[in-house]
Amino acid sequence: MTKQINEEKLASARVANRQDKRTPLLIRDDGMLYPNVPLVAKNPRYRPYYGPKDANLQQRMAWLNGTQSTQRRQVILEEPEPFNLGTATADEIVSFALEEFGAVLDADTPLKKLREQCFNLANLPDSQPDEAPVEEAPPPARTRAPRAPRGGLGNAEG
Repeated sequence: MTKQINEEKLASARVANRQDKRTPLLIRDDGMLYPNVPLVAKNPRYRPYYGPKDANLQQRMAWLNGTQSTQRRQVILEEPEPFNLGTATADEIVSFALEEFGAVLDADTPLKKLREQCFNLANLPDSQPDEAPVEEAPPPARTRAPRAPRGGLGNAEG
């Protein structure tokens, strides 16, 4: 199960960092060509290259000098929205619990129960994600053994 989750994460990372298919190359100020991937494309020194792929350095520099510098593009990487348990569907809750906590929830369970189960999983300590929290009983109260009466002064018959 862990292997499958890791493979899914790797696949999603590959999709996020994939080279752009419509504009596969970027050109730098010095005429060098680079793959058009998000991390390279956000650097302002690079811009999309629409010239021939097999052009030599002189032809690429001529293309670079003939283009307007206003054609630079800016890539904005957006953060995904945080998971909202209140608006999520049953299938989303089941997949979220599997991805985040490694817990398998039943999709046929009522939505309110699924939300409660997912909320409880989120509140578990990190060291024990698969077990329910165990409440420890308080230590027993210390009790003293009754003292024996002291002789002498407490006795009225004397």
